[in-house]
Order: sequence, then C-alpha cells, then structure tokens
Amino acid sequence: MKPQLVRAPAKVNLLLLVGPLQPDGYHPLLSVMAPLTLADELEVDLTAEPHSPADDGSCGPRPSPGVAGGARRVVVTCPGVALGANLVDRAVDLVESETGWILSGSIAIRKRIPMAAGMGGGSSDAAAALIAAAEAVRVAGGPPLARGGLAQLAARLGADVPFFLTPGCSLARGRGEVLEPFRLPRQYMVLVLPEEQLSTRAVYAAYDTVAGNETAAEFHHRCEGFELAWRGLETRWLQGEVADQDVAAKVGEIAHNDLESAAYCMVPDLTARQKALKASGAHVAMMSGSGPTMFGLYPSEQAAVRAAVQLEKVGYQVVYAEVEEWQAAGVDPSA
Repeated sequence: MKPQLVRAPAKVNLLLLVGPLQPDGYHPLLSVMAPLTLADELEVDLTAEPHSPADDGSCGPRPSPGVAGGARRVVVTCPGVALGANLVDRAVDLVESETGWILSGSIAIRKRIPMAAGMGGGSSDAAAALIAAAEAVRVAGGPPLARGGLAQLAARLGADVPFFLTPGCSLARGRGEVLEPFRLPRQYMVLVLPEEQLSTRAVYAAYDTVAGNETAAEFHHRCEGFELAWRGLETRWLQGEVADQDVAAKVGEIAHNDLESAAYCMVPDLTARQKALKASGAHVAMMSGSGPTMFGLYPSEQAAVRAAVQLEKVGYQVVYAEVEEWQAAGVDPSA
C-alpha cells in the first residue's frame, strides 16, 4: 500500500451522563459525541503478507507480538512523546490476529490533540491505525474486515474507539460503544487547552465518591429525559424549526457533563475557565469527557474567533475548532 496521511480527529462530549459503577468495573453511559476539525495526523507506510509458519517456526496461528516467538514489525513513533505501550500498537496487533496476515512498516503520529485532556486523542489514533492496517491487508490481497468486524476490534481497544470509525456526531450508550447517528449542523467552538493532565481512571474514581446513590433505574429514567430532549432538538433542526445559527443556544439548554463536579474538585481552576468562556459569549461552556479541556460553543464562526482572541489576550491557551457537519446521504459537501 502506498504511504498515506491519515487524519484522527479529536472529540468533545456535548452530553455525558454516568451511571452507577457496575460489578465489572465499568459505568453505563449516555453521551452525545462530536468530532472536531482539530486532529492528529498519522503517517502510515504499511505492507502486509500472509503469515507463514517459517516466520516463527510454528505450525499454528501467528503468535502475538511481545510474547515468546512473536516479533513486532511495525514501528510506531510520536516525536516528542514517550509512547511506551500504546493503543496504536494494539490496533495493529488485533488486525494481524484477526486476519492471520503480518504487517510491516511504520506509523508516525503527529500530535495535535492534547494528551489526557478528555478529547479522545489516543482512541482516535487507534481507530485510524485500525482502519489503515485493515486496508493494508485488503490491498495486499488479504481478507477484508467488514465495518462490523472493525467495530468489534475497536471495542476491545476502548469504549471511545468505535466512535472514531464513522464520521459525524453519535449518541453513545452502554460503555460508549453502542452508537447511533446524531445529526447537527456545523458548530463553532473555542477549546481552552489544559495546563495539566487528568487521569480518566482518577476522575471516575472521584466521581464515584461524590455521585451519591443513584440506582440503575434512576439513571435509566434520567437518560430517557435527556435523550428525549436531544432527539427533539435534532428533529426540530431537521424540520427547519431551529435555524443553524440558533442550535448552539439550544444545545446550551440541554448540555451536561456528570464528571465536571469531580474534575472541578481535582482542578479548581476549571471553574474560572468556565466563567471566562461564558463571559466571552459562549452558549455552552463545559468540560469535555473526563477533562480537563474546557470548550465553548458559539453561534457563528465570527463569534468564536472573537472569543478566541479575547481569551488568548487574558492568558489562556486556546484553539479554534469546528464540530464537523452532518451530511445527508448522497450530499457532496464540496459541491
């Protein structure tokens, strides 16, 4: 396969409801996830060939890299970042194990998305690598992986990873891997980048101590109310009852992140960042995911750009970004 440059977008959560901790250690979620124009880039140069027993001296299936007999042939690099064990390596391993083919070459990650910031950078990189590795196998004549097969592999990498396999916003439930399309027009955003990192595990642990004793039934009822509100907004926009420029204000009425209370205790300055976003004219000013990235949603590109300049002047590190626009089937956005 020819070398290619693959885009791996960031995401924000316009809604994030977190249910009570389950015996398996996970929390049920309801989330509206939105992909951004801010993205990492992966320089992918991969080749693939069928596994041969001579490669490892065995007659069985290819051994996994990192165990006796296995050998990693794809070099993953990220300038300026000590990768260690990472999801991109695991994505390549899963494609090799699933197809029985061996991948060789390199994946170089150009980071644009802040790490440990609640924007899904690692998950997005993994999804991009998963797609690229599967395509390298297919181009070389190996077995194609259907979208459903890729989604299953993505779910094994992490709850956020399946979201990045498809374009556009999604309503996510379960652990985050059960996805339904959610349609919104293009939205304009300012990201206030964090000075610190927050561990997702630590934020969820802190949330468990402040969340109270919500039952599964109560969480389900709460989700029903929020989903009804979000689907109602989607329907009114699609029917032309809500103009594109008014969607941000409507989102502001129903946006919510359960993890904010825990993260604000861990990083008290997040409250000041939220107030600064509101003062700059944001209809939505909230934290993405487990934080600590904060974002504001504005009615227009001009309003968002003005806000970015204003926030930068008072010392915040900001990035202008857009929520990628939903396109109806058959619509060419470049037309």
